[in-house]
Amino acid sequence: MPIRQRHHTNHRSRGFTLIEVILAVVVLASGLTIILGLQSSIVSQTIRDRNREYALLAGRQILAQLEAEQVGMEARDETKPLAAMLSEFKGTEKDDFSPEEQSRLKEFFAHMVTTGIKVPGIDIDVLTKISLTISWSSAPIDSVEIIYFVPAKPEL
Repeated sequence: MPIRQRHHTNHRSRGFTLIEVILAVVVLASGLTIILGLQSSIVSQTIRDRNREYALLAGRQILAQLEAEQVGMEARDETKPLAAMLSEFKGTEKDDFSPEEQSRLKEFFAHMVTTGIKVPGIDIDVLTKISLTISWSSAPIDSVEIIYFVPAKPEL
């Protein structure tokens, strides 16, 4: 009588166990959570950089107009919406801004402090210090401060 050989197959090599599948899902979910968290922080940093660039451009416009026309150089300490300050120094009305600019300008505020600087021994202001802070939220990181010095307007 011939001897039959039985082939023993290893049942464990046919597929994945439930624990292996659960472990793979946990690793995959952890990786996706980390990637989504990084993407969220990248998006918020991009928005902050865009706002910082816009604030710097607006600040440069205001300061260039101040220097060119020598108007608004008197001592001041005021806070107002950026659109109002741009209108004051550019000689434009709020309606002159495009709808996109108007919606963007709503979130920005400008704080300007102008002071005269005297040289010891001289009784008149020689320089005017302009400190312009443009912010778009209450967080200190969401603001830009520009300090600018211009020769004082000679008194007649």
